[in-house]
Amino acid sequence: MTDLDHAIAALDALGGELPAVDGEVRLERDGRVEVMTIDAASARNALSVAMMAQLGRHVRTLRGSGAFGLLIRSVGPSFCAGGNLRQVRGGLHDPERGARMSRAMTVILDAMLALPMPSVAVVAGPAVGGGVELATAADARIAHPSAWFDPAQVRLGVAAGWGGAGRLSQIIGRTKALRFWLDGRPWAAERALDLGLVDEIAPDPEAVAIGWLERWAAWGAPSRAFKAQVVAPDLASDAFATVWGGPTHRRAIGLDSAE
Repeated sequence: MTDLDHAIAALDALGGELPAVDGEVRLERDGRVEVMTIDAASARNALSVAMMAQLGRHVRTLRGSGAFGLLIRSVGPSFCAGGNLRQVRGGLHDPERGARMSRAMTVILDAMLALPMPSVAVVAGPAVGGGVELATAADARIAHPSAWFDPAQVRLGVAAGWGGAGRLSQIIGRTKALRFWLDGRPWAAERALDLGLVDEIAPDPEAVAIGWLERWAAWGAPSRAFKAQVVAPDLASDAFATVWGGPTHRRAIGLDSAE
């Protein structure tokens, strides 16, 4: 079993110890792009442990997908409010259970960021606590002007539980990441853009995100090769070798004619 398999199994076992709540994570193919949708609108799209396990299964599926992009979005007015509060109060607050959840979700979100296709998260509402950490597991983030990012963990007396502190540090640098997490107040979209957490603000962020992904997908194999080089710079030559002398390269240098 891989680390991802172990993480999914751990969440499946943990979910059986907690009260069940509604919500799901869906994965659907739309042309050259996979679309992952967080759907628990009645709980501000907070993730139950069962939803976390679903997320892990989708990431495992995406590892073998031939898609050239991944769109991450939510339904309703919230992006994600972190972990489901009903389950936290119903037993997930136990330190041992919390540690199991944290280890598993860190593995899953790190694996999502390392997927072979570029990914964009659409933040069309508040991202709170773990919701910010979920957003850091995408390669880029497009926000609605009214969106905001709330480092709620520090006000709750805890720290990032899904690996988001390290991922945010890689995105914006250590000092800026500490400023974000220890500020203790929500960051409006414009302020998050200045920080580097947000890549673009748009009235229709999903349309912009799809535009980005479609442009990237149009390059075909090189888009996945560049993503592989970003994920693992030490294996950059291996990724280069997957496209050098390939059909597109041969046509570009005049060795083969375009059909």
